[in-house]
Amino acid sequence: MDPGGLFCNIKECRKPISGRAWATVCSHVVCHSCGSKTLDKIPPSCPVCDTLLKKQFEVLNLDLDPSDELKSMILAGLRPETILEIAHRGMSFWTYQNCMNRLFDEATIQARIEKNEIIKKNYQDLDQREWDLKSKLENQMQNINKLKKQVNDLNEILAETESQHEKLQATNEDYRRKLVHIVAGKRSSDLNATFDYGTFRK
Repeated sequence: MDPGGLFCNIKECRKPISGRAWATVCSHVVCHSCGSKTLDKIPPSCPVCDTLLKKQFEVLNLDLDPSDELKSMILAGLRPETILEIAHRGMSFWTYQNCMNRLFDEATIQARIEKNEIIKKNYQDLDQREWDLKSKLENQMQNINKLKKQVNDLNEILAETESQHEKLQATNEDYRRKLVHIVAGKRSSDLNATFDYGTFRK
């Protein structure tokens, strides 16, 4: 931003002013485009501070780059004290504009600082949340690993139980076969004894 230049006083614009501009008695200046949109009311009011501009010359559309002929003639014939008064008022206008520019720059810088602080805080919050999520993820992974170990242990117990069950089934099957064989042998022996006893009686 040119520290010695004029800028449109409407904060939504703030364009550097060159060529033609609108100046008000309340020491505000707006670019030709903004002034043409906002100063067409009757009576007009300052688009910056809403001051009513009822009198003639309270708002002027100025050429900021006057020709040499105009520079030569605009103050011609005026008394020195009048020229000095005009120059003093012109310098006061510039001083006020420079003050406004400085205040606007400071406000802009402060707004950016505050925005950066907000962004920094948000980043710190996100970083903290990321750390918390990583910690939770690590805890979850530890829990998952514990559950996997428990599942593996249970699978081993289940496999051992099934093995023992198969052994018991095999043992029971052997006992059953032996029992069947014993029972069958006893029945055969009883039949033989019965047969022998009947023969003896005859």
